[in-house]
Amino acid sequence: MKRVVVWGLLGMLWSACGPGVDHPPGGGEEPLPTKDSTPPRITSVVPENGALQVENTAALTVTFSEPMNVESVMQAFSVEETATLTMMVVMNPAATVLTATSTAPFPPGQQIHWHVGSGAKDRAGNALQEPMSGQFTVKGAAKPEVRLMTPDDGEQNVAPREPLRITFSQPMNRAATEAAFFITGASGQPGSFAWDAEGTSLVFTPDAPWAWDQQVEWGVRAAAMDSTGGSLGGTRTSRFKVMALDVTRPTVVGPTPGAKGIPQDFDLGLTFSEPMDRLSTSGALLVTAKQGTQALTVVGTLSWSADSRVLTFHGHANSGSFIDWSLTSSATDRAGNALVAASGKDVMRIIRSEQAVLKLDTTTAGRVTKSLTSDYRYAYHNTNVEVGDVTVAGGSGLHRSRAFASYDMTPIDPNATRITAATLSIYQDTLVGDNPYTQWGTLSWTAVDYGKLDTTDYDLAGGATGTLSTSATPDWLRVDITALADSRWKNRQSEGSRLSFRMAFDGAMDNVYPRYTRLLLDGVSVASTIAVTYEVP
Repeated sequence: MKRVVVWGLLGMLWSACGPGVDHPPGGGEEPLPTKDSTPPRITSVVPENGALQVENTAALTVTFSEPMNVESVMQAFSVEETATLTMMVVMNPAATVLTATSTAPFPPGQQIHWHVGSGAKDRAGNALQEPMSGQFTVKGAAKPEVRLMTPDDGEQNVAPREPLRITFSQPMNRAATEAAFFITGASGQPGSFAWDAEGTSLVFTPDAPWAWDQQVEWGVRAAAMDSTGGSLGGTRTSRFKVMALDVTRPTVVGPTPGAKGIPQDFDLGLTFSEPMDRLSTSGALLVTAKQGTQALTVVGTLSWSADSRVLTFHGHANSGSFIDWSLTSSATDRAGNALVAASGKDVMRIIRSEQAVLKLDTTTAGRVTKSLTSDYRYAYHNTNVEVGDVTVAGGSGLHRSRAFASYDMTPIDPNATRITAATLSIYQDTLVGDNPYTQWGTLSWTAVDYGKLDTTDYDLAGGATGTLSTSATPDWLRVDITALADSRWKNRQSEGSRLSFRMAFDGAMDNVYPRYTRLLLDGVSVASTIAVTYEVP
């Protein structure tokens, strides 16, 4: 606890001389004064210890049995609080009453703790007979209110074991609120109370079920108070009717097994023949994911439909898993009837994740060159291709070369629903002449459906495009083409089942050659491929 800043004003005056003694008539020796050896006491404190609903501007007054040494009282008095307060502390002219006043209003609902230690002394130096401590509670900001009562007022089909819940607007005095709780006509109804951690929600659970078809009136009286002593101020009453006699055991009527291709984050919905007790049913459910002979428990979350007839399990399982579920008879309906135990085997199969490697079609790989000075073109079929500015035998002047590669998608399972990953890999072998990346910066790829390679493919219209490389370092060039591959797979009936690319430097020619990079599409130790991951139901 923080010690409060306490400062004082001495509000008293006293004579500079001690009390006089009259001379006896006719003179004679002056009698000696009697020494004070009686310890002082605290005779009253306002507000009294434990007081509730104290005004936020109230002063604390401590009254002593005799005049006190002001300095010793000031040093012995303290106020302690979780929030720092600034107090003005004074004593009356008779030095018998200490008054402590906060320079600002106390916080609503705050507890104020004070202490007078044994260091307080009277004028004769006698220490306080015994130290004293106390506390009082400041009035709350507003009266407590009932925010919610369940079952709802007027509800006609309440379960026989339904607990009664009251939610208040602020933390409550638990003992006073429990004493104010009532059930009309069933004051002796045995049960137990429970509170949430904040002290705002009270739950009464009956020890025995409510009687079938019974009308119940219940609530909380005005004497209920919050933790600061503020009373509810009025009685809140609610009524409900218990459901009619039900002895029919519930059953599970769904789901239908056999669903395939379910996402890894799946929902399993169980439908019941009637509204269920949520707590017991949730605890009776077991969901497992099976791969081969191994079955693992699936941990997930649960949600219910508003009518308590559909329970949905939200879980996650590995690709290719078969999902099983079971419900024991510990699950009950709202009337307490045990469920007819049920289970489901292989009710759904999580989508499988498979992989395939698409190989280069070597019969259509190669390059096409075009003259800078004329429309002379040449198609060259090979798996070692140059990309950039080259000299072509039989041609004239400067030529630009573009490379082409095509890959067949038939290795993918025809039942695949989507491609989740696809990576194109091409090996960059050597650079010839001036560095083409220094001149043009980027080696790009463009999706083109060129079919059998010929000279018209040099500037054939293309689709998706991207960067293949920006570095001259001989190494694998890898690029993510997932979106392109997935789109082509889904539209393969109309677009064909091949992925084809044109690779080029597209900067302006400057009459300097050769300047190109060589790509190895197929070789002894390297082979260009597309690695694909896809999902199958």
